Amino acid sequence: QSLRNLQRRSAALRWLLCLLLLLGTFAFLACGLSQGEAEAWQKQQRRACISEFNEKRPLFYRLSSVISQELGWDIVQRAGRPSVCLGEGHRFYFVLFVYSHWKTSSTTADFGVCMPATCDSTVISDELMVAMYNHFFEAHIEYLPDGSPDYANSLRYTFTLKEYKPTLDITESTQAAVALGVGLSLVLPLVCTLIDELRRCWQRRQPDTLTATAATTAMTSTDGEGRGEELPCRPEPKSSRPKTQTLPLFILESLSIRRGLDSLF
Repeated sequence: QSLRNLQRRSAALRWLLCLLLLLGTFAFLACGLSQGEAEAWQKQQRRACISEFNEKRPLFYRLSSVISQELGWDIVQRAGRPSVCLGEGHRFYFVLFVYSHWKTSSTTADFGVCMPATCDSTVISDELMVAMYNHFFEAHIEYLPDGSPDYANSLRYTFTLKEYKPTLDITESTQAAVALGVGLSLVLPLVCTLIDELRRCWQRRQPDTLTATAATTAMTSTDGEGRGEELPCRPEPKSSRPKTQTLPLFILESLSIRRGLDSLF
């Protein structure tokens, strides 16, 4: 019996291992396909981005800052034209340009650029910025005697992009926190007001309860054995006779004095 149980367990383990192997293979193929699709989509987006930039290059130049060689590489129209860029359906970025070269004393520059909305920041930093300011980069590339670029003495640079937003960009977590705070600020005063009203109502009802208890105690009579018996509270019967009006006291006194005088005579 134990041998049969061991064989059954071994068979179940083999089936389980086969199932896990199949699931792992399927997951690996799915990840490979999704990664390939993502790469293909990125390449397609990159081609669309560069194509739009080349088609509308004069527009992007006009709405962006200009690095002028005639002015000693000074930046003209530093702030760019962000409102017009956004109105045309594109994106506007503030750029921090950090570079080093033995020909220049300046090492940082900040300016604004207008770029297609289909482009991501990586393509803009690696390709489009160099294409837009190609004259600056060509002027700062050094060459060896054989004509090859001298990368050790050429321009070294980095770009940091910050997209311009016309309104305050609030994240979903911040919106949820603000909504929670507003809700609590509205609910808590209402709860406190309700509790205070309930307390006042209870305090107003306390004297009535004490009065009713005292009246019930006064209506309780005690018999000879000392046991209390509570009398029923019945309404007094209404009399059919009209109520007699009592004369004032000074009239009654005058009448009694007159009767005394009459008895003397």
